[in-house]
Amino acid sequence: MKSLADQLPPDIAAQIHPAWRKNEADYWAARAELLDQYRDQWVGFADGKVIASGKSPVAVFDAAEESGR
Repeated sequence: MKSLADQLPPDIAAQIHPAWRKNEADYWAARAELLDQYRDQWVGFADGKVIASGKSPVAVFDAAEESGR
């Protein structure tokens, strides 16, 4: 899967932190399993695992932010 960052203008894409790209790659590697387990939910994903999940994207974003990851 091509990185979402690669769709940005090159000068902006070059500023994306390598950790973000790794997290994105880890997400895509786990995505099939996540879709089965978290069907119809939003997920916050960091460090190779789900750190928040739920029906509201805002609540998941807030919970992920609170995790500090």
